[in-house]
Amino acid sequence: VWFGDETIGLLQGRQYDISRRFFDQFHELSRSVPKPAAVILGGENIRQSNRIFGSSGIIGGYDLDQCYVSSHCDRSSKLTWCIDCLGSQELDQCIECIDSLRLVGCTGLIRCSNMRDSDLCVDCHDSENLLLCWNLTGKKYCILNRECTREEFFQKKIELGLLRRTDRQVCDEML
Repeated sequence: VWFGDETIGLLQGRQYDISRRFFDQFHELSRSVPKPAAVILGGENIRQSNRIFGSSGIIGGYDLDQCYVSSHCDRSSKLTWCIDCLGSQELDQCIECIDSLRLVGCTGLIRCSNMRDSDLCVDCHDSENLLLCWNLTGKKYCILNRECTREEFFQKKIELGLLRRTDRQVCDEML
Protein backbone atom coordinates (compact mmCIF):
# COMPACT_ATOMS: atom_id res chain seq x y z
CA VAL A 1 0.00 0.00 0.00
CA TRP A 2 1.51 3.32 -1.02
CA PHE A 3 -0.82 5.63 0.87
CA GLY A 4 -1.60 6.21 4.52
CA ASP A 5 0.08 7.61 7.60
CA GLU A 6 0.84 4.13 8.93
CA THR A 7 3.33 3.36 6.14
CA ILE A 8 6.96 4.29 6.83
CA GLY A 9 9.19 4.00 3.77
CA LEU A 10 12.43 3.98 5.76
CA LEU A 11 11.54 0.57 7.20
CA GLN A 12 11.95 -0.90 3.69
CA GLY A 13 15.75 -0.30 3.71
CA ARG A 14 18.07 -3.17 2.63
CA GLN A 15 21.76 -3.97 2.62
CA TYR A 16 23.57 -3.41 -0.65
CA ASP A 17 24.72 -6.72 -2.20
CA ILE A 18 27.97 -6.04 -4.07
CA SER A 19 27.70 -9.34 -5.98
CA ARG A 20 24.47 -8.21 -7.75
CA ARG A 21 23.91 -5.40 -10.23
CA PHE A 22 22.98 -2.08 -8.62
CA PHE A 23 20.01 -1.37 -10.90
CA ASP A 24 18.44 -4.80 -10.26
CA GLN A 25 18.57 -4.15 -6.52
CA PHE A 26 17.33 -0.60 -6.98
CA HIS A 27 14.39 -1.86 -9.05
CA GLU A 28 13.40 -4.39 -6.36
CA LEU A 29 13.67 -1.74 -3.67
CA SER A 30 11.65 0.85 -5.60
CA ARG A 31 8.85 -1.68 -6.16
CA SER A 32 8.57 -2.44 -2.43
CA VAL A 33 8.81 1.10 -1.02
CA PRO A 34 5.63 3.22 -0.71
CA LYS A 35 5.46 5.93 -3.37
CA PRO A 36 5.01 9.60 -2.46
CA ALA A 37 1.97 11.56 -3.61
CA ALA A 38 2.16 13.09 -7.09
CA VAL A 39 1.38 16.64 -5.84
CA ILE A 40 -0.34 17.78 -2.63
CA LEU A 41 0.07 21.15 -1.01
CA GLY A 42 -1.94 21.65 2.19
CA GLY A 43 -2.43 17.98 3.01
CA GLU A 44 -4.01 16.15 5.93
CA ASN A 45 -5.86 12.80 5.68
CA ILE A 46 -5.50 12.34 1.91
CA ARG A 47 -5.62 8.74 0.66
CA GLN A 48 -4.91 9.24 -3.04
CA SER A 49 -3.86 12.27 -4.95
CA ASN A 50 -2.86 13.70 -8.33
CA ARG A 51 -2.47 17.40 -7.71
CA ILE A 52 -4.65 18.33 -4.71
CA PHE A 53 -3.69 21.85 -3.33
CA GLY A 54 -5.58 23.42 -0.34
CA SER A 55 -6.49 19.93 0.99
CA SER A 56 -8.13 18.53 4.11
CA GLY A 57 -10.03 15.19 4.27
CA ILE A 58 -10.14 13.96 0.64
CA ILE A 59 -10.30 10.25 -0.12
CA GLY A 60 -10.20 9.95 -3.92
CA GLY A 61 -8.88 12.90 -5.78
CA TYR A 62 -7.56 13.76 -9.20
CA ASP A 63 -7.14 17.49 -9.78
CA LEU A 64 -8.89 19.20 -6.87
CA ASP A 65 -8.04 22.81 -6.04
CA GLN A 66 -8.78 24.49 -2.73
CA CYS A 67 -10.60 21.48 -1.25
CA TYR A 68 -11.76 21.03 2.37
CA VAL A 69 -13.39 17.68 3.03
CA SER A 70 -14.29 16.08 -0.38
CA SER A 71 -14.51 12.34 -1.13
CA HIS A 72 -14.33 10.53 -4.50
CA CYS A 73 -13.70 13.67 -6.55
CA ASP A 74 -12.50 14.02 -10.13
CA ARG A 75 -11.52 17.32 -11.79
CA SER A 76 -12.84 19.77 -9.23
CA SER A 77 -12.12 23.29 -8.05
CA LYS A 78 -12.68 25.37 -4.90
CA LEU A 79 -14.78 22.73 -3.08
CA THR A 80 -15.75 23.10 0.57
CA TRP A 81 -17.17 19.74 1.58
CA CYS A 82 -18.31 17.66 -1.34
CA ILE A 83 -18.98 13.97 -1.56
CA ASP A 84 -18.61 12.08 -4.85
CA CYS A 85 -18.43 15.20 -7.03
CA LEU A 86 -17.30 14.44 -10.56
CA GLY A 87 -16.12 17.11 -13.02
CA SER A 88 -17.49 20.02 -10.97
CA GLN A 89 -16.25 23.50 -10.11
CA GLU A 90 -16.80 25.98 -7.27
CA LEU A 91 -19.04 23.83 -5.08
CA ASP A 92 -19.92 24.51 -1.45
CA GLN A 93 -21.70 21.97 0.76
CA CYS A 94 -22.78 19.75 -2.14
CA ILE A 95 -23.34 16.01 -2.35
CA GLU A 96 -23.44 13.82 -5.49
CA CYS A 97 -23.24 16.69 -8.02
CA ILE A 98 -21.92 15.80 -11.47
CA ASP A 99 -20.62 18.08 -14.25
CA SER A 100 -21.94 21.16 -12.50
CA LEU A 101 -20.66 24.67 -11.88
CA ARG A 102 -21.09 27.17 -9.02
CA LEU A 103 -23.42 25.30 -6.64
CA VAL A 104 -24.18 26.00 -2.99
CA GLY A 105 -26.04 23.58 -0.70
CA CYS A 106 -27.16 21.19 -3.44
CA THR A 107 -27.66 17.43 -3.60
CA GLY A 108 -27.91 15.17 -6.63
CA LEU A 109 -27.53 17.72 -9.43
CA ILE A 110 -26.38 16.81 -12.94
CA ARG A 111 -25.18 19.38 -15.52
CA CYS A 112 -26.50 22.36 -13.52
CA SER A 113 -24.97 25.80 -13.00
CA ASN A 114 -25.43 28.75 -10.65
CA MET A 115 -27.77 26.80 -8.36
CA ARG A 116 -28.52 27.20 -4.68
CA ASP A 117 -30.27 24.93 -2.14
CA SER A 118 -31.67 22.51 -4.73
CA ASP A 119 -32.06 18.74 -4.79
CA LEU A 120 -32.25 16.07 -7.50
CA CYS A 121 -32.23 18.27 -10.62
CA VAL A 122 -30.91 17.89 -14.17
CA ASP A 123 -29.91 20.69 -16.59
CA CYS A 124 -31.19 23.54 -14.40
CA HIS A 125 -29.48 26.93 -14.33
CA ASP A 126 -29.54 30.24 -12.41
CA SER A 127 -32.16 28.95 -9.95
CA GLU A 128 -32.64 28.23 -6.28
CA ASN A 129 -34.80 25.99 -4.12
CA LEU A 130 -35.71 23.44 -6.81
CA LEU A 131 -36.73 19.88 -6.05
CA LEU A 132 -36.93 17.08 -8.65
CA CYS A 133 -36.74 19.51 -11.59
CA TRP A 134 -35.22 19.45 -15.07
CA ASN A 135 -34.42 21.99 -17.80
CA LEU A 136 -35.37 25.08 -15.77
CA THR A 137 -33.67 28.48 -15.86
CA GLY A 138 -34.12 31.41 -13.46
CA LYS A 139 -36.74 29.77 -11.21
CA LYS A 140 -37.41 29.71 -7.46
CA TYR A 141 -39.40 27.27 -5.33
CA CYS A 142 -40.33 24.58 -7.86
CA ILE A 143 -41.22 20.92 -7.33
CA LEU A 144 -41.39 18.65 -10.38
CA ASN A 145 -41.07 21.74 -12.62
CA ARG A 146 -44.16 23.34 -11.06
CA GLU A 147 -43.79 26.62 -9.18
CA CYS A 148 -45.14 26.69 -5.64
CA THR A 149 -45.10 28.97 -2.63
CA ARG A 150 -42.18 29.04 -0.25
CA GLU A 151 -44.31 27.38 2.45
CA GLU A 152 -45.44 24.55 0.12
CA PHE A 153 -41.86 23.98 -0.95
CA PHE A 154 -40.51 23.57 2.59
CA GLN A 155 -43.54 21.51 3.64
CA LYS A 156 -42.76 19.05 0.83
CA LYS A 157 -39.10 18.92 1.88
CA ILE A 158 -40.25 18.13 5.44
CA GLU A 159 -42.49 15.33 4.14
CA LEU A 160 -39.63 13.84 2.10
CA GLY A 161 -37.08 14.26 4.91
CA LEU A 162 -34.78 16.41 2.78
CA LEU A 163 -34.19 19.34 5.11
CA ARG A 164 -30.65 20.54 5.68
CA ARG A 165 -29.58 22.57 8.71
CA THR A 166 -30.09 25.88 6.86
CA ASP A 167 -33.54 24.73 5.70
CA ARG A 168 -34.50 23.97 9.31
CA GLN A 169 -33.57 27.52 10.30
CA VAL A 170 -35.82 28.87 7.53
CA CYS A 171 -38.70 26.62 8.63
CA ASP A 172 -38.30 27.71 12.25
CA GLU A 173 -38.55 31.34 11.12
CA MET A 174 -41.73 30.59 9.12
CA LEU A 175 -43.49 28.83 12.01
